[in-house]
Amino acid sequence: MCYMYVAILTRGIRPKPDELAGRDAAVDALKDAEVGRCSGTYKGYGQIGFSFQVLDEAFAKSEIQRVMHQFFGETEYFVRESD
Repeated sequence: MCYMYVAILTRGIRPKPDELAGRDAAVDALKDAEVGRCSGTYKGYGQIGFSFQVLDEAFAKSEIQRVMHQFFGETEYFVRESD
């Protein structure tokens, strides 16, 4: 089991409403895919994100990539794992 943190770069210092809606839709899609338990969302200086506690890291990575492409297209994002 590990935590996967996803950070999404925003178009400005403050996230736009459509970016927050995209993040929330991505989180819902990952919940529907049953990648794990969402452990939180955040918005910060120039980025937004979320984290999940997952059991199957390979499945979670694959689903995160699919969902991020679906809701954010070519927007730059980063995934970090920790125990």
